[in-house]
Order: sequence, then C-alpha cells, then structure tokens
Amino acid sequence: MRLFSTQTEGDLTTNIYADDTGTAVIEKVQDHREWIERNRAIRDTATGHESLRHIGFIPDFVIDQWRREGIDIFNKDDMPKIIAKLNTNEFHLLKSTEGAI
Repeated sequence: MRLFSTQTEGDLTTNIYADDTGTAVIEKVQDHREWIERNRAIRDTATGHESLRHIGFIPDFVIDQWRREGIDIFNKDDMPKIIAKLNTNEFHLLKSTEGAI
C-alpha cells in the first residue's frame, strides 16, 4: 500500500492510501492524550453541580468511528447509545465525570 495523500487539520491527520488493485483506504489519526488530560483536569476540579455537569470531550476520530457504527452524536435520539458507549471501559477516559452517566 502506498500513501496517496495526507491532510492535517489541527490535531487530526487524514491519510489516504492506495493499493495495487486501486482500492483506497482512509486512515484518520488523532493524538488523544490532550483530550484525556483535559477530561481528567475537569473531573478533578468538578463542582458537583448536577444540572450543569460537563460529561466529557469526544475526539473527532471517535465521532467518525461511532458514525460508521450508526451513532450520531449530533442526534439527540442517539443519546442513550452515546451514554452507553461512554460508560464502557473502552471509552471511560473520554468522560470528565466519575462513575456512570
């Protein structure tokens, strides 16, 4: 596979590869360490004000992944699916609150 194109916007890099058959593969790479540290800082300084609770940050590459799985974070009807994802071990570091949402 050879790299065909690279585009970087902020902390998100999109690479497009092409193989010998002409099939294109799109790879999105984002440094998530800043997001996790930001969530940790918010969690550590949380006021506990339930009506204004900050839930977390969801990086662009996760938004893309979830969209491919049929979850749209911009659709309020998908909120139960989003909350379920954030409460899993796989995505718990995206939350800026302790415990289940």
